[in-house]
Amino acid sequence: MKGASMDSGKKTVVGKIPVPGGGVVRMVVKDTPSQIVSLLDRMVPRVAGIPDGIGFEFLKGHSPFPVKQKDFPKEIPEGYPEEHPCSDGGTIWIPVTTEDLMITHLLHETGHCLLHFPDGPDINLEDPEMRTNPMGSKMESEACAVAYLVSKALGLPDHYNRLYLDNWTGSLDRFRQESESRVLEAATRLINQYSNAGGR
Repeated sequence: MKGASMDSGKKTVVGKIPVPGGGVVRMVVKDTPSQIVSLLDRMVPRVAGIPDGIGFEFLKGHSPFPVKQKDFPKEIPEGYPEEHPCSDGGTIWIPVTTEDLMITHLLHETGHCLLHFPDGPDINLEDPEMRTNPMGSKMESEACAVAYLVSKALGLPDHYNRLYLDNWTGSLDRFRQESESRVLEAATRLINQYSNAGGR
C-alpha cells in the first residue's frame, strides 16, 4: 500500500496502490469482511508456537528468498515508484519504511515468489490484470491471500493484504477452483518455516 488517509467525517481509511502505466487505485476499509476474507479466515493454519520477537528482521533473516532494501532493479514496470516493493522470483526488494509496512510487503512479495514464477526469476514478469482490472487480479489476490494467512497465523500486522482482499472484485468461485489449494500450500510452507526457525 502506497499510502493511507482518513476521512474525519466518515471515519473511513482509504488505501491507495500504484498501478502500471500510472495512476492509483483507492481502497476502502469495510465494516464487514468480504467473501474471500471470510473464506480465508476459515483456512488459517494452526501454529503450535509463535516465535518470540518475531518482526521484520526475523522474517527477513529466515525468508526462503534473499531480501534487499537497496539497489532496486531499474526494470520495474512503468508507472510504479522507483523504490516499490517487488520481486523477480529469486530476490525480494523492500523499501525501508515502517516495521508494519515492511512486514506486510515482505510476506506479499514472498507470496508472489512462491506462486508466480514458473520459469524462474524474471524481473520483467508482469500481471496483465493489474493494468486492465487491478482490483480483480488473480495474481494479486493470491499473493495477498498467502500474506494474509501467514499474518493471521503468526499474529503479524497486515496493512495492505486484507484491505486489497476486502475490495477485490474477482470471482470467489474462480479463486476456490484455481487458487485456494495453491495459496494454502504456500502459506503453510511459510508458516512452518518461520515457526520452526523460531524453535531453534
